Amino acid sequence: MSGTTITWPIDPRTGNAQRRIGPATLRKEVETCGLCHARRSELSEDWVPGRPLSDTHRVSALASGLYHADGQMRDEVYNYGSFKQSRMFAAGVTCSDCHEPHSAKLRAAADGVCRQCQLTRKIRGRDASSP
Repeated sequence: MSGTTITWPIDPRTGNAQRRIGPATLRKEVETCGLCHARRSELSEDWVPGRPLSDTHRVSALASGLYHADGQMRDEVYNYGSFKQSRMFAAGVTCSDCHEPHSAKLRAAADGVCRQCQLTRKIRGRDASSP
């Protein structure tokens, strides 16, 4: 996906942002990031970049002790499991929408990372300008 500009244009019919690149592309990216960013145990060494991580790994489910009650991770880095079960993932958000993939730095500070694709209203279920 390097060199590809990700945009979230507003669909005039629904008023919601919609990702310009479809689910197949974003799923491959999330699965590739998941190899390092998931709590998992290896079942096989045959994993191929972009293929579902669960084909070759047992990915930890959201569980007491690993995640908070709201699904957020307790430890740094292991965010694949909670992210794949999030509203953001369901809406089409992918890793590189929020993070520069090679440095892991956020693409914008604080709420700016959410507002950059104008999904705040859709994800939170309210207008982005509301507190």
